[in-house]
This record gives sequence, structure tokens and C-alpha cells, in this order.
Amino acid sequence: MAARRGRNWIAYGIVALLLLGVALAALKLAGPQAVETTTVVSAYPSQTYTLLNATGYVVSQRKAAVASKAQGRLEWLGVLEGTHVRKDEVIARLESADVKAQLAQAKAKAQIKVAQANLALQRAELKNVQISLRCSAILAPNGAVPAAQYDSDLARYDKARASIDNSRAAIVSAEANAQAAQGPSIKP
Repeated sequence: MAARRGRNWIAYGIVALLLLGVALAALKLAGPQAVETTTVVSAYPSQTYTLLNATGYVVSQRKAAVASKAQGRLEWLGVLEGTHVRKDEVIARLESADVKAQLAQAKAKAQIKVAQANLALQRAELKNVQISLRCSAILAPNGAVPAAQYDSDLARYDKARASIDNSRAAIVSAEANAQAAQGPSIKP
């Protein structure tokens, strides 16, 4: 039993030493920490060894310029600088009222030219019909051409004159459309 008591004291002593060691470590960590100090020295460019010194700009590998075929005010912008965009993606919208008006005006001017070309064609047709009608008028009373030929030439002549009137009206209409496409004009 005495041997057993001696072993207990040894065990208690080891536990006490361990607790004392933990307490000392905790005090050392909780206490003031050691601070290392150093001095700062300014170094001039001549005192340092530079491997590479360069100036310049950072430039992207791919760059896209964006432009519009028509002029106008920016109505909507859907991207910021540096935004990634895909092909055929709408990135901005311009006010289209001016562009639409220019398009309508161009179409109206084209309609005027078409109407003028049709008038020139109808005048040429009228000249051709007039010649045929004169010949028929001379030859029909003598029986050299049938009376039906004269009647056909006369009908073609009337039709050609009506076509000229139609072409003149188309020109007036196209000019009115062109005037409307330009918008209201202010007259003093």
C-alpha cells in the first residue's frame, strides 16, 4: 500500500508540473509581445539596380469601332466600356424619326423620277400612235387598209393620250408625297 501511495504522489507531481507549464505558456502569450524595430532608408534611382524600366499603355488584343450609317441622337445605350458583346447584338439605338423622314423623302423623290420616266414613255408611244393613225386616215378611205385598222389606231391614240394624263397626275401625286415627307415648311 505504501508503494501505491508513492506512485500516486508521482502521478500528482507530473500533473502539477504539466499544469504549471501550461500556466507559464499562457502568461507568456498573454503578456507583452516583443517588437522588432528597423530603420527606413530612402533609395534613389541611382542606388537601385533596375532590370527593366518601361512606359506605355495597356491595349486590348481585339478592338471594335462602332459607327452608324445614319446620323442621329443616341436614344438608348445598352453597354458600358469593356462590356463583352456578341455578333448581331443590339448595343445602342438612335432616334429614328429623322432617318425615317429622310427615307420617306428619298422614296418620294424616286417615285417622282419613276412617274417622269413613265410620262416620257407615254409621249413616245403617243408619237408612234399618231404616225399610225395618220397613215390609217390616209389609206382607209381608199380601201388600202381595212376600216377596222383605222378604228384600232384611233383607239390606241385615245389610250395613249389618257396614259399621258395619268402620268402627269402621278407626277403631281409623287411631288405632293415628297413635299409631305419633307415636313411642314415655315413660310414668311
